[in-house]
Amino acid sequence: QLQRLFAKLQFGARPATSTTELTRAFGWGKAQGAQQQDVQELCMVLFDALDRSLAAKDGAALSGIDSKKTTIRSRITDLFRGKCQNYIRGPKFCRYHPDPFLTLSLPIKGQASVVDALHKYFEPDQLNGDNQYFCEELDKKIDAEKGSVVESLPPVLMLHLKRFDFDFATMRRVKINDACAIPEVLDMDVVLEKFKYDRGSSARAPNDMSAAPDEKENQQKSGENDMPINETLPGPLAKKTFGRYELVSIMNHSGNSRGGHYRAFIRGDRSDNSADWFDFNDATVSKLDEKEVDSLFG
Repeated sequence: QLQRLFAKLQFGARPATSTTELTRAFGWGKAQGAQQQDVQELCMVLFDALDRSLAAKDGAALSGIDSKKTTIRSRITDLFRGKCQNYIRGPKFCRYHPDPFLTLSLPIKGQASVVDALHKYFEPDQLNGDNQYFCEELDKKIDAEKGSVVESLPPVLMLHLKRFDFDFATMRRVKINDACAIPEVLDMDVVLEKFKYDRGSSARAPNDMSAAPDEKENQQKSGENDMPINETLPGPLAKKTFGRYELVSIMNHSGNSRGGHYRAFIRGDRSDNSADWFDFNDATVSKLDEKEVDSLFG
């Protein structure tokens, strides 16, 4: 259905085409199709439906496929899937857990730009005071920090700017209208300089609990384990190369938390219009002028 939709948009004579067949294909009825959906949630529903459809075509079980077999399903998924490593670390231990992602949902309240929002997203939480972390290896509560670092980024990186939040004072869903500048180019090696994880590194984090007992004892005596909580992972963990990402599209919501309208702003993909931006507003497509482009990027 997705292929048919793209074919109708590309070759059809009408300025717009219905998406009913597509939404029906991934399990939505008329009621859901008529309601405004959060664009990020809709994207995840679409990816899930696409993944299940391709899994069936590949003759694989829905729960997974042979990791050694290259399929259409895995090639499409790999376009958008990155991986973070969630961690909890303290003065005498460091523990990681893999966390694959298709989008990064960035907090934008009070953040002047997407770069600031990325830094805020990866800023670790401090577990101290009444919120200390109970370390089973040490059998006691300790000060620690909880956060995430990036192991790999996908070829196509999707950033979700969290415009909607829940206000516990009013017990209502609210929209955050803070301005957030969007750069046309993101050098992720610079942006994520302090938030990289290198799986291939043979170096062990200074606080790693996997050290041998004698080694741990010597480290504790020499003070090598006393790494400040707010220090970033040192040495080989900062060698990962992520590259530069160019902005190619933006989904923009106008309205409030109860409803509104989505428009897509997409950069031209041909050699003769790669510097131009276009406004996809339902059935109407128009080229943005210079002032509109400046306004779009904040």
